[in-house]
Amino acid sequence: MTTMPDGGVLALDLSATVIGWACAPLTWKQPEFGYWTLPKIGGVGARYAAFVDKVNDTMDAWNPAHVVIENPLPPNVPNTNVDTMMQIYAIVGFVHEACFRHSVPFHGCHVDTIRTNVMGRCRWVKGETKSAVVQFCRQELKLDVTDHNAADAIICWHDYRQKILGIPSAKQPLFRWDLAD
Repeated sequence: MTTMPDGGVLALDLSATVIGWACAPLTWKQPEFGYWTLPKIGGVGARYAAFVDKVNDTMDAWNPAHVVIENPLPPNVPNTNVDTMMQIYAIVGFVHEACFRHSVPFHGCHVDTIRTNVMGRCRWVKGETKSAVVQFCRQELKLDVTDHNAADAIICWHDYRQKILGIPSAKQPLFRWDLAD
């Protein structure tokens, strides 16, 4: 497991099979990042158990001061797989529980707000969003990220950092990432 200084912010991008993460103190300009693949063998219960173990081990090892997520979409969104949504909501509950046990504040924000604040926009042509987020992380943030789950966690971490440090939103006129800090 990556070593982190105590007191950082842990951002998670939650899905039913792969969890993106980004973590660092807010004094850092960029977080460490990666993703956890949940097991496919053993069914939903095995995925839940693996996630609960991973998130609690991570909280123990990294001792974050805050945990932030992209809030899951509402269950009534068209073309949403109900089983997948139920799994994501369960995983959100496991994050809440881990935060409670570790006395760490939990924060969530809508994905559109996060992307607009960090990237200056939140919508792309259908099927292009994931690659647009990865490209933003690679081109604007100069991070060697290839996984869209990790990229979403990075964007979530940056959104929280911007809010806490008072860095203007990327939706502001003339905003430039190279001048943000």
